Amino acid sequence: MNKLIGFLVVLTLFASCEKEISIDIPQHTPLLVGNCLFESGRPLLVHVSNSLGSLDNAPLLGHDSAHVSLYEDGVFRELLFPVGEGFHASILIPSPNKKYTLKIEENGYTSIESSDTAPDSLAFTASVTDSAYFDENQTPFAEVLIQFQDPTEEGNHYKINMSYVDTLNQGMVGPMENPIYMESEDPVVEKANIEDFLLSDATFNGRTYSLRIRINSNEYNYGAAVMVRLSAVSTAYYKYMKTAFINREGNGNPFAEPVIVYSNFENGRGVFAGSSTRVVRLR
Repeated sequence: MNKLIGFLVVLTLFASCEKEISIDIPQHTPLLVGNCLFESGRPLLVHVSNSLGSLDNAPLLGHDSAHVSLYEDGVFRELLFPVGEGFHASILIPSPNKKYTLKIEENGYTSIESSDTAPDSLAFTASVTDSAYFDENQTPFAEVLIQFQDPTEEGNHYKINMSYVDTLNQGMVGPMENPIYMESEDPVVEKANIEDFLLSDATFNGRTYSLRIRINSNEYNYGAAVMVRLSAVSTAYYKYMKTAFINREGNGNPFAEPVIVYSNFENGRGVFAGSSTRVVRLR
């Protein structure tokens, strides 16, 4: 009986110590969001939406009615045309080493603007040794050796990915290309997602660089061809891919340190960043 009375007293004390704390959350002002990772030699495809508040559960809708203007080296070139679901496409084909500026305007929003340049693409070689490595389950892996000469200018960044051409499953316009999962023990390699590697030339600036990547031999031998892509990417492209990956990896992890995804739009959110790609076919 005495134990029960003591428990009730403690419970009453805890209940009396409860205190309601109100937090004032600033009202969110929606901003325009533009997203475009463009590649020299290909038309631009820009997605326009708007930002949402932290507690806003409204669906994220695209803005087909937005005016998306494209400038090349400061000269207006075209007004992109809407193709649905917030996407706007260009007719202009971007070139390397030209400064492109994107201006997005929409009724009820502050207009936003961003500029970037696609670096020159880089020549490289790629060779493969099939079944060069076996894991603990005796699964064979092919080793792909990629070599390129890094320019003498500092601050160069690269993206690498591979795919195989699937001739057994035809898409709307022919054989489908499927990404290949890659592994590497090179300390320079940074993951950008499950199918892309990022590199920065901080440790090999101006030198010939050799990178070894392992891929599953079954994927290497499946399909008609294996394609290796090396993209020279801008600093904005590199920062966006890196922070977006870290942000995704920490999503849902209460112990992960929050990372703000890189944005380079003035008065808004999103990324406008350029790249140039070369492709080597392994077989």
